Amino acid sequence: MILPVAIVIDGSVIACFRDAAPFIYGSGDDAVQHPSDAWALWSPSDWATMCPGWGILPLIDTSPSVAGKRAEQKPMAEWTIGADAVTVTYRLVDLTPEEVAAQGAALKQQVAAAVQRHLDATVSPRNYTSAAAAVSYVGDPNPQWDAEGRAVLAWRSAVWTACFVALDAVLSGERPPLTPEEMVAELPPLIWPEA
Repeated sequence: MILPVAIVIDGSVIACFRDAAPFIYGSGDDAVQHPSDAWALWSPSDWATMCPGWGILPLIDTSPSVAGKRAEQKPMAEWTIGADAVTVTYRLVDLTPEEVAAQGAALKQQVAAAVQRHLDATVSPRNYTSAAAAVSYVGDPNPQWDAEGRAVLAWRSAVWTACFVALDAVLSGERPPLTPEEMVAELPPLIWPEA
């Protein structure tokens, strides 16, 4: 049996199993405890014999994602039972101001971390351990290192400026949400000085 599944009796979902777990079939004195191994070991005929009346259908659970909304799972009684699967249904609820602020803070942190990794990874082929290390060479007596440090300094400033302009647009609702990877893809490139 491939999990997750929903157990359907008389057109109603009575339970769902996302992971192999022990379960009880029946009630009262007729209740029978079955081990979690049943999910991996029983054939369809075993299920029909051991749990007659149960319809076991695949469970489809895809939470919708809409900016400014939180998806809340509806009760099992409101899930959609199809011929081949049970689909979990959701309602979309407006985020509270606290949730919006927390979501914005989390996005800023994720994007900032991704941008910093990008900055450091971009300068590493030139043997700089980080963008900050490259910038520390501004004013170095070696003209090549000084030029590279100045190029990284200007680029780093352009990167963070672009990053915060995009984040502000997302947080104000002027543009759709973006992932950290999408943010990095929008950043200006580093142009190294001629050697």
